[in-house]
Amino acid sequence: MILALGKRQIDEGKAIPLAEAVRRLRTRRARRLVPPALIPLALVAIGVPAALRATLGWPRSLGAAWLLALTAVAIAQAAGELLGSRIGLLGDAQLLFATAGALLAAVGQSVAERESKR
Repeated sequence: MILALGKRQIDEGKAIPLAEAVRRLRTRRARRLVPPALIPLALVAIGVPAALRATLGWPRSLGAAWLLALTAVAIAQAAGELLGSRIGLLGDAQLLFATAGALLAAVGQSVAERESKR
């Protein structure tokens, strides 16, 4: 429990500076949100299909491509962890495998859209 007393705070019986109490509170709150490795993976899963759509005009169904890319990124992350690969790492995120998986998912979605149109 943290109690405010002017410029100092009391944290479980010990007086600590206010800035330290605020820092501790922010780190506790930040730990609860999202693991840091998921952020670049989510950006890859969203960015690769969107970039293909912007440059080439496909896949037309961006929502389905994002869903497939998220799945492919999760599989690529798990495969990289199981294989113990150190190639293309950013922290704990397997970015090389994730990018390849998202690209493959977006291209697969585009091929499926073209075949269903015929």
